[in-house]
Amino acid sequence: MLRRSFLAGVVTLALAGCAKESPPRALLYRLTITVDTPEGQKVGSSVARLWIGFGDGPLGGMGAAIFFNLKGAATVVDLGPRGYLLCLLWRDELRRGSTGQEGLLVPFAARPYRDRNMKMPQAIDAVVEARPKVSIPLKSLPALVRFRDPSQPSTAEWIDPANLDAVFGPGVAIARVDYEILGKPPMKPGAKLTDEIEVPEITASVARLQAVIPWIRLPKEKIAEMVKGSDLDPYSKNFYPGRGVIARYYISGVGDEH
Repeated sequence: MLRRSFLAGVVTLALAGCAKESPPRALLYRLTITVDTPEGQKVGSSVARLWIGFGDGPLGGMGAAIFFNLKGAATVVDLGPRGYLLCLLWRDELRRGSTGQEGLLVPFAARPYRDRNMKMPQAIDAVVEARPKVSIPLKSLPALVRFRDPSQPSTAEWIDPANLDAVFGPGVAIARVDYEILGKPPMKPGAKLTDEIEVPEITASVARLQAVIPWIRLPKEKIAEMVKGSDLDPYSKNFYPGRGVIARYYISGVGDEH
């Protein structure tokens, strides 16, 4: 009898936790990378939508307290004859401190708005209202990649953000990285969070990336053929998980992942 009562209490508490969780939020952000070169400064930016969910009900401590869904594309910086610098959506798993683009929100943009008495959903609301623009340290940047031949995924090279000159030549260095909150994404009146209106800046960011590396739209089987025999081939002895050419590292939430 006691066991039944205990189980009933757990179920009741779980249902209450689901009912009391904070509703998700959504925001737009712009990531801008400015690079110094001997030819002058080069700037690239991208806009993405970040959907933030919470597990802050009574059982929130038993699971993830916050989770994300990203819609957007890697940031592209055109360095002219030197090639393209890509800042991916994913972290560089071999670089300590690196985080994915979704991981930039809480430690950098939200931290000044969250005190000990403010819960995370309210902190996100404050960030969206304030629309801050903050600087991101180089060590925290997501994976940086360039392709010796942008038409061939097998030519990918991962880059140390503090040593761009080793890849792009003397005098090339990241001058600054800006992360800016742009407010809420446009929604239809009375729509659910998933019923989004197209954001032209996101569409343009995706198109820019697809123009630079057109193979990203190919089926994953075709991409696997293109990297066969290189270090990006999962069957290569030099392959490292997390440094493969995977579409979701470059584009997310826009129907091009495969």
